[in-house]
Amino acid sequence: MVTMKKRFLFLSVLITFMGCAERPIDANAYLKQVKGNLEQIKTASYTLESYNYLWGAKEPDGHTMSYFKSYIHPEDTMMGWSFVVLDPDNKRQMSFGYDGEASYEVFPEHEGVIRDDFSTRKLPFRPFIAPFYKDAHALLDYTLTTEDNVTYTLVDSVDYYKFHIIIKEDEQVELIGGQIVHNDAANPIITDPTSEYELWIDKQKDLPYRLKRIQEHNTSDSQCIDPVINAENPEDFDISDYIPYNYVVKPYTRASQSRSEKNALLNLPAPQWTLQTMDGKDVSLKDFHSKLILLEFSGVACGPCQAAVPFLKKLREDYAESDLQIISLESWGANDETMKAYQEKKQLNYPYVRATDQVIEAYKTGKAAPWFFLIDKTRFVRKVFYGFGLDYTDLEIKKAIDELL
Repeated sequence: MVTMKKRFLFLSVLITFMGCAERPIDANAYLKQVKGNLEQIKTASYTLESYNYLWGAKEPDGHTMSYFKSYIHPEDTMMGWSFVVLDPDNKRQMSFGYDGEASYEVFPEHEGVIRDDFSTRKLPFRPFIAPFYKDAHALLDYTLTTEDNVTYTLVDSVDYYKFHIIIKEDEQVELIGGQIVHNDAANPIITDPTSEYELWIDKQKDLPYRLKRIQEHNTSDSQCIDPVINAENPEDFDISDYIPYNYVVKPYTRASQSRSEKNALLNLPAPQWTLQTMDGKDVSLKDFHSKLILLEFSGVACGPCQAAVPFLKKLREDYAESDLQIISLESWGANDETMKAYQEKKQLNYPYVRATDQVIEAYKTGKAAPWFFLIDKTRFVRKVFYGFGLDYTDLEIKKAIDELL
């Protein structure tokens, strides 16, 4: 990792009370105080309201309300917390949980739970999500101890301080699962590694209540509502209390997440569709007359989908339009603003259209991404590929194209 000497931009904050100015506070000392307050939290229950914005969109692509119950777990050296994510309207219904040893993802439609003890996937973090106060603590700890190239300000408002940090490294610095992770600088998804975070701190409690992450591809904004702190005994937490007795708990395996490349459509006619472009025009599969069609089911927030873009653009350049046409269908429900921003950012040279639920169902993708369907001149599906890996999937797709031409 290439690092540069840490640079701090301290903004002395002028606190006013009843119209009288008091002495400026030391931003560094205050952040240490808030970090210390976070370390006093042993249990916390709260509603978390989150908005997600993709590719610089002004309107959110996602909005969720969840209820968290979190418990300090010092024996867990990775996160140090156990927690459950519950339905805010039914605080016994868990969607996800972590007990310090494994994560539990609940699938009510199958009356089942997938338990992941992290022995299959080796990552620098455990769950992708973490309790709000764990994330806030990780961000402050990073700010106060890193040697990365960071600048930050602490701005005074009436009821809160707003902490803003800008990180300029060769790698994107991301807060994942309560851990600070430096993403690979060679990651093709990332063109601007700058990371920004904003943290709102309640003046009365000297505790954070809102966290915003701003990156090139994604902005997330989460607010902790009505927290109840240190009202329970951490030793009373048992994740089995939140798993219905009739649910089957199965271990995570790669097969748990994989989908067979032998899609049900292999060697069958490609389902026909008519969809609308972002400018309101109809476009149909039958409008494309090349010998082969490569149909991709994509998602703007899907990392492998983004990794595939340079390959698809090069395919479009390398083959005559009479031989091969490429169509990308957005299957994760992004709005028009996000799709336009994504199309412009990636400079797509092939059609990019939103799929409907009916088309997704017809192609049996289960809303997973990316899927690639290679359709021949008789409009039968001849090859199906799920996922994308450089120097693997790209070579397999190109080989299949050359064999069918």
